[in-house]
Amino acid sequence: MEDTENSNDIISSLPDSVIHHIMSFLKKKETVQTCILAKRWKNLWRTLPYLHLNLNDFGQYFSMDSSQLFINFISNLLLLRDPTGLHTFQLNCQAPIKCADQIISGWALYALRCKPRVLSLHVPQGAALQICHSVFKCASLEDLHFGLFDTGYKINLMPRIITLPHLKRLQLDAMLLDENFVENMFSGCPNLTDLHLSRCLLNIQSMVLKLGFGFGLGMLDKGVESDDSEKLG
Repeated sequence: MEDTENSNDIISSLPDSVIHHIMSFLKKKETVQTCILAKRWKNLWRTLPYLHLNLNDFGQYFSMDSSQLFINFISNLLLLRDPTGLHTFQLNCQAPIKCADQIISGWALYALRCKPRVLSLHVPQGAALQICHSVFKCASLEDLHFGLFDTGYKINLMPRIITLPHLKRLQLDAMLLDENFVENMFSGCPNLTDLHLSRCLLNIQSMVLKLGFGFGLGMLDKGVESDDSEKLG
């Protein structure tokens, strides 16, 4: 009987890399729950190279209960995960979780130690402040999306030295940038082909500009507007 069940379990006979790809489309709670399907699945989630962690998966509306569930689950997930590399790490935590900046930054630093190729972080400003220098010197990155939970008040998080030699795509959201940003970016990202800025502020001396910018494959789509509604040519 057991041999018959095993012969009908086609998915479990697939290589780990294929199963990992299938699991990458599941929510992380569902991914961990696959361990009960069969012995073959018991530890597969521990080596999954794609981690998509979203606070919204723990409740449609933000609450202290959902945020605590999120913190507990992610902390245990990373603690029990095998120390293997990551291809993709995505963390969406755009809500004011009280006293959690250090915990959230610890998750991001864990991911950076795993040398991901794709990194997407949407985190509170306090957590971003703790990790920004590490993010912009992670040499393994090819695709980076870094955004803040927008409280309306912005500080400049961009380090003076950027070292992302393999980065091809960069998207920044709700960031404050200074006048050295472009020079530092292109000197530190020699392979950059796509740049997207959304809801960013560009601080040029005493003038603060609202900036929306997209650049890629020779296409430039730019809209700039100053706070005092001056139009710039």
